Amino acid sequence: MLRTLEGGGTGRPPATRTVRRWAVIALVAHVAFVLTWLVAPLWQPPGYRVLAHSISDMYATGVPGAWVLIVVFTLCRAALVGFAARSV
Repeated sequence: MLRTLEGGGTGRPPATRTVRRWAVIALVAHVAFVLTWLVAPLWQPPGYRVLAHSISDMYATGVPGAWVLIVVFTLCRAALVGFAARSV
């Protein structure tokens, strides 16, 4: 009975709900990570070619919109670390 009350009526302990929540956050973050890689070439300067330049050229110093990639990558890694920390 006590376990049901702590789990919010779901029958699961609160720790399980927290891990599941962080798993969903990490999954959504990684989908955003991939989408960002697919969209980022659209705002690169003229002359940037996906097949000719490395990916790191998209967030090099002075490239327009590089901050978007840096912020997304940082948040995605933070979500992964948050999930890993709560799963262990």
